[in-house]
Amino acid sequence: MLDLNTVWLKLNYFGLTHKQDFRKWYIILLIAFTVFIVVFAITSATVYLVDIPRRNNLMLAMASSQVDYSTVREINKPVPLQLNDTVIIPSGVGRFDLITKAINSNKSWIASSVDYTYSFNGQEEELSSQKIMNGQEAFLTSLNVSGPTDGGDLNVSMSLQNVEWRRIVKTSDLPRVDFGIDNIAYSSASAGDVIVHRVRASITNNSHLGFWQTKFIVLLYSGNDIVGVNYAYFDNFQSDDTKSISVQWDQIGGAVSGVAILPEIDLLDLNNIMQ
Repeated sequence: MLDLNTVWLKLNYFGLTHKQDFRKWYIILLIAFTVFIVVFAITSATVYLVDIPRRNNLMLAMASSQVDYSTVREINKPVPLQLNDTVIIPSGVGRFDLITKAINSNKSWIASSVDYTYSFNGQEEELSSQKIMNGQEAFLTSLNVSGPTDGGDLNVSMSLQNVEWRRIVKTSDLPRVDFGIDNIAYSSASAGDVIVHRVRASITNNSHLGFWQTKFIVLLYSGNDIVGVNYAYFDNFQSDDTKSISVQWDQIGGAVSGVAILPEIDLLDLNNIMQ
Protein backbone atom coordinates (compact mmCIF):
# COMPACT_ATOMS: atom_id res chain seq x y z
CA MET A 1 0.00 0.00 0.00
CA LEU A 2 1.28 3.48 -0.98
CA ASP A 3 2.26 5.60 2.01
CA LEU A 4 1.31 9.22 1.15
CA ASN A 5 3.32 10.63 4.04
CA THR A 6 6.48 8.98 2.73
CA VAL A 7 5.89 10.34 -0.79
CA TRP A 8 5.33 13.86 0.55
CA LEU A 9 8.50 13.72 2.59
CA LYS A 10 10.54 12.58 -0.43
CA LEU A 11 9.16 15.41 -2.59
CA ASN A 12 9.99 18.00 0.02
CA TYR A 13 13.46 16.57 0.42
CA PHE A 14 14.00 16.71 -3.35
CA GLY A 15 12.85 20.30 -3.45
CA LEU A 16 15.15 21.37 -0.65
CA THR A 17 18.20 19.63 -2.11
CA HIS A 18 17.63 21.10 -5.62
CA LYS A 19 16.49 24.56 -4.59
CA GLN A 20 19.49 26.27 -6.19
CA ASP A 21 18.94 24.45 -9.49
CA PHE A 22 15.29 25.56 -9.62
CA ARG A 23 16.31 29.14 -8.95
CA LYS A 24 18.93 29.04 -11.72
CA TRP A 25 16.42 27.74 -14.34
CA TYR A 26 13.83 30.29 -13.24
CA ILE A 27 16.34 33.11 -13.82
CA ILE A 28 17.33 31.64 -17.22
CA LEU A 29 13.69 31.42 -18.36
CA LEU A 30 12.95 34.95 -17.13
CA ILE A 31 15.95 36.33 -19.04
CA ALA A 32 14.96 34.42 -22.19
CA PHE A 33 11.39 35.74 -22.03
CA THR A 34 12.66 39.30 -21.51
CA VAL A 35 15.01 38.99 -24.49
CA PHE A 36 12.13 37.67 -26.64
CA ILE A 37 9.90 40.61 -25.69
CA VAL A 38 12.66 43.13 -26.45
CA VAL A 39 13.51 41.53 -29.82
CA PHE A 40 9.81 41.35 -30.79
CA ALA A 41 9.30 45.02 -29.92
CA ILE A 42 12.39 46.12 -31.88
CA THR A 43 11.39 44.03 -34.92
CA SER A 44 7.81 45.37 -34.90
CA ALA A 45 9.00 48.95 -34.62
CA THR A 46 11.48 48.44 -37.48
CA VAL A 47 8.82 46.93 -39.75
CA TYR A 48 6.41 49.76 -38.91
CA LEU A 49 9.00 52.44 -39.68
CA VAL A 50 10.06 50.80 -42.94
CA ASP A 51 6.39 50.44 -44.05
CA ILE A 52 5.49 54.11 -43.43
CA PRO A 53 6.36 55.34 -46.98
CA ARG A 54 4.31 52.58 -48.62
CA ARG A 55 1.26 53.31 -46.45
CA ASN A 56 1.59 57.04 -47.07
CA ASN A 57 1.65 56.48 -50.82
CA LEU A 58 -1.42 54.27 -50.57
CA MET A 59 -3.33 56.89 -48.57
CA LEU A 60 -2.36 59.60 -51.08
CA ALA A 61 -3.55 57.43 -53.97
CA MET A 62 -6.89 56.84 -52.26
CA ALA A 63 -7.29 60.52 -51.39
CA SER A 64 -6.54 61.67 -54.94
CA SER A 65 -8.83 59.04 -56.52
CA GLN A 66 -6.11 57.59 -58.69
CA VAL A 67 -8.07 54.36 -59.04
CA ASP A 68 -9.12 54.00 -62.68
CA TYR A 69 -12.89 53.55 -62.93
CA SER A 70 -13.05 54.32 -66.66
CA THR A 71 -13.54 50.66 -67.60
CA VAL A 72 -16.45 50.28 -65.17
CA ARG A 73 -18.07 53.47 -66.44
CA GLU A 74 -17.61 52.37 -70.04
CA ILE A 75 -19.35 49.05 -69.41
CA ASN A 76 -22.30 50.59 -67.53
CA LYS A 77 -22.93 53.72 -69.59
CA PRO A 78 -26.16 53.87 -71.64
CA VAL A 79 -26.23 52.72 -75.25
CA PRO A 80 -26.85 55.69 -77.59
CA LEU A 81 -30.27 56.12 -79.14
CA GLN A 82 -30.83 54.37 -82.44
CA LEU A 83 -32.26 56.74 -85.06
CA ASN A 84 -34.08 55.67 -88.20
CA ASP A 85 -34.13 57.71 -91.39
CA THR A 86 -36.24 60.86 -91.32
CA VAL A 87 -39.52 60.68 -93.22
CA ILE A 88 -40.89 63.72 -95.06
CA ILE A 89 -44.69 63.75 -95.37
CA PRO A 90 -46.65 66.37 -97.35
CA SER A 91 -49.32 67.95 -95.16
CA GLY A 92 -50.55 70.79 -97.41
CA VAL A 93 -49.46 73.19 -100.09
CA GLY A 94 -45.85 74.03 -99.25
CA ARG A 95 -46.23 72.34 -95.84
CA PHE A 96 -44.54 69.17 -94.60
CA ASP A 97 -44.40 66.96 -91.51
CA LEU A 98 -41.01 65.55 -90.44
CA ILE A 99 -40.73 62.41 -88.33
CA THR A 100 -37.87 60.20 -87.11
CA LYS A 101 -38.19 57.05 -85.04
CA ALA A 102 -35.80 56.91 -82.05
CA ILE A 103 -35.23 53.65 -80.15
CA ASN A 104 -33.96 53.42 -76.57
CA SER A 105 -32.66 49.86 -76.19
CA ASN A 106 -31.42 50.38 -72.62
CA LYS A 107 -33.26 48.41 -69.93
CA SER A 108 -32.13 50.58 -67.00
CA TRP A 109 -31.69 54.00 -68.60
CA ILE A 110 -34.36 56.56 -69.46
CA ALA A 111 -33.57 59.28 -71.98
CA SER A 112 -35.07 61.89 -69.66
CA SER A 113 -34.47 64.77 -72.08
CA VAL A 114 -33.83 64.43 -75.81
CA ASP A 115 -33.33 67.85 -77.38
CA TYR A 116 -33.37 67.85 -81.17
CA THR A 117 -33.71 70.16 -84.15
CA TYR A 118 -34.55 69.71 -87.81
CA SER A 119 -32.92 71.51 -90.69
CA PHE A 120 -35.23 71.61 -93.70
CA ASN A 121 -33.90 73.03 -96.97
CA GLY A 122 -31.37 75.06 -95.02
CA GLN A 123 -33.87 76.46 -92.53
CA GLU A 124 -33.32 75.57 -88.89
CA GLU A 125 -36.51 74.62 -87.04
CA GLU A 126 -37.20 75.33 -83.38
CA LEU A 127 -35.62 73.17 -80.69
CA SER A 128 -37.93 70.40 -79.50
CA SER A 129 -37.67 67.98 -76.59
CA GLN A 130 -38.89 64.46 -75.93
CA LYS A 131 -38.55 61.73 -73.30
CA ILE A 132 -37.95 58.12 -74.26
CA MET A 133 -38.56 55.47 -71.62
CA ASN A 134 -36.27 52.51 -71.11
CA GLY A 135 -36.70 49.78 -73.71
CA GLN A 136 -39.17 51.84 -75.75
CA GLU A 137 -39.32 53.82 -78.96
CA ALA A 138 -40.60 57.31 -79.65
CA PHE A 139 -41.11 59.58 -82.62
CA LEU A 140 -39.26 62.87 -82.94
CA THR A 141 -41.44 65.17 -85.01
CA SER A 142 -41.71 68.65 -86.44
CA LEU A 143 -45.12 69.33 -87.99
CA ASN A 144 -46.38 71.81 -90.54
CA VAL A 145 -42.93 72.91 -91.65
CA SER A 146 -42.69 75.36 -94.55
CA GLY A 147 -41.14 74.05 -97.76
CA PRO A 148 -41.04 74.57 -101.52
CA THR A 149 -44.31 74.62 -103.45
CA ASP A 150 -42.81 73.92 -106.87
CA GLY A 151 -41.91 70.28 -106.24
CA GLY A 152 -38.22 71.06 -105.84
CA ASP A 153 -35.69 69.01 -103.93
CA LEU A 154 -36.34 68.43 -100.24
CA ASN A 155 -33.25 68.31 -98.03
CA VAL A 156 -33.75 67.43 -94.38
CA SER A 157 -31.46 66.56 -91.49
CA MET A 158 -32.17 65.92 -87.83
CA SER A 159 -29.57 66.42 -85.11
CA LEU A 160 -29.61 65.60 -81.42
CA GLN A 161 -28.49 68.69 -79.54
CA ASN A 162 -28.42 67.08 -76.11
CA VAL A 163 -29.44 63.79 -74.49
CA GLU A 164 -29.73 63.49 -70.71
CA TRP A 165 -29.89 60.05 -69.15
CA ARG A 166 -31.44 58.89 -65.90
CA ARG A 167 -30.61 55.47 -64.48
CA ILE A 168 -33.45 53.40 -63.06
CA VAL A 169 -32.35 51.05 -60.28
CA LYS A 170 -35.72 49.27 -59.98
CA THR A 171 -37.79 49.44 -63.14
CA SER A 172 -40.69 47.92 -61.20
CA ASP A 173 -41.03 51.23 -59.32
CA LEU A 174 -42.08 53.06 -62.49
CA PRO A 175 -45.83 53.64 -62.95
CA ARG A 176 -47.49 51.18 -65.31
CA VAL A 177 -49.43 52.54 -68.28
CA ASP A 178 -52.12 50.49 -69.97
CA PHE A 179 -54.45 52.03 -72.52
CA GLY A 180 -56.93 49.93 -74.45
CA ILE A 181 -57.54 51.25 -77.96
CA ASP A 182 -60.65 49.92 -79.70
CA ASN A 183 -62.88 50.62 -82.68
CA ILE A 184 -60.12 52.17 -84.78
CA ALA A 185 -61.66 53.47 -88.01
CA TYR A 186 -59.99 55.29 -90.89
CA SER A 187 -62.03 57.14 -93.48
CA SER A 188 -61.48 59.64 -96.27
CA ALA A 189 -64.00 61.95 -97.91
CA SER A 190 -63.94 64.80 -100.40
CA ALA A 191 -64.54 68.31 -99.10
CA GLY A 192 -64.44 70.53 -102.17
CA ASP A 193 -60.97 70.27 -103.67
CA VAL A 194 -59.56 68.62 -100.55
CA ILE A 195 -59.70 65.00 -99.47
CA VAL A 196 -60.07 64.88 -95.69
CA HIS A 197 -58.55 61.85 -93.97
CA ARG A 198 -59.87 61.03 -90.51
CA VAL A 199 -59.16 58.48 -87.76
CA ARG A 200 -61.63 57.73 -84.97
CA ALA A 201 -61.16 55.38 -82.03
CA SER A 202 -62.08 54.71 -78.39
CA ILE A 203 -59.35 54.84 -75.76
CA THR A 204 -59.81 53.32 -72.28
CA ASN A 205 -57.40 54.00 -69.43
CA ASN A 206 -56.84 50.52 -67.97
CA SER A 207 -54.02 51.80 -65.79
CA HIS A 208 -54.39 51.95 -62.01
CA LEU A 209 -53.46 55.62 -62.25
CA GLY A 210 -55.11 58.67 -63.75
CA PHE A 211 -53.30 61.44 -65.61
CA TRP A 212 -54.04 65.15 -65.68
CA GLN A 213 -52.76 65.44 -69.25
CA THR A 214 -52.24 62.72 -71.85
CA LYS A 215 -50.91 62.84 -75.39
CA PHE A 216 -51.31 60.24 -78.12
CA ILE A 217 -49.48 60.12 -81.42
CA VAL A 218 -51.57 58.87 -84.35
CA LEU A 219 -49.67 57.32 -87.27
CA LEU A 220 -50.96 56.36 -90.70
CA TYR A 221 -49.11 53.56 -92.48
CA SER A 222 -48.89 52.44 -96.06
CA GLY A 223 -47.31 49.05 -95.58
CA ASN A 224 -44.28 49.75 -93.38
CA ASP A 225 -44.02 53.40 -94.41
CA ILE A 226 -45.43 56.26 -92.34
CA VAL A 227 -47.64 58.47 -94.52
CA GLY A 228 -49.35 60.57 -91.84
CA VAL A 229 -48.71 61.82 -88.30
CA ASN A 230 -50.87 63.78 -85.89
CA TYR A 231 -51.55 64.14 -82.18
CA ALA A 232 -54.55 63.95 -79.85
CA TYR A 233 -54.64 65.48 -76.36
CA PHE A 234 -56.85 64.80 -73.34
CA ASP A 235 -57.19 66.37 -69.91
CA ASN A 236 -58.21 64.62 -66.71
CA PHE A 237 -57.97 61.05 -68.02
CA GLN A 238 -58.95 59.03 -64.96
CA SER A 239 -58.50 55.32 -64.45
CA ASP A 240 -61.22 53.21 -66.16
CA ASP A 241 -62.38 56.23 -68.19
CA THR A 242 -63.05 55.91 -71.93
CA LYS A 243 -62.57 58.80 -74.32
CA SER A 244 -63.19 59.19 -78.03
CA ILE A 245 -60.45 60.30 -80.36
CA SER A 246 -60.88 62.01 -83.72
CA VAL A 247 -57.99 63.47 -85.77
CA GLN A 248 -57.84 64.51 -89.40
CA TRP A 249 -55.45 65.44 -92.21
CA ASP A 250 -56.02 67.52 -95.33
CA GLN A 251 -53.16 65.74 -97.08
CA ILE A 252 -51.09 62.62 -96.47
CA GLY A 253 -48.24 60.85 -98.19
CA GLY A 254 -49.93 57.78 -99.68
CA ALA A 255 -52.65 55.17 -99.50
CA VAL A 256 -53.46 54.06 -95.96
CA SER A 257 -53.27 50.39 -94.98
CA GLY A 258 -52.96 50.68 -91.20
CA VAL A 259 -53.26 52.96 -88.17
CA ALA A 260 -51.26 53.08 -84.92
CA ILE A 261 -52.22 55.08 -81.82
CA LEU A 262 -49.54 55.25 -79.14
CA PRO A 263 -49.52 57.03 -75.75
CA GLU A 264 -46.75 59.54 -75.03
CA ILE A 265 -46.87 60.14 -71.27
CA ASP A 266 -44.09 61.55 -69.10
CA LEU A 267 -43.92 59.01 -66.27
CA LEU A 268 -41.18 61.02 -64.55
CA ASP A 269 -43.53 63.97 -63.99
CA LEU A 270 -45.22 63.00 -60.74
CA ASN A 271 -47.31 66.19 -60.85
CA ASN A 272 -49.10 64.78 -63.90
CA ILE A 273 -50.20 61.64 -62.03
CA MET A 274 -53.49 61.74 -60.13
CA GLN A 275 -53.01 60.75 -56.51
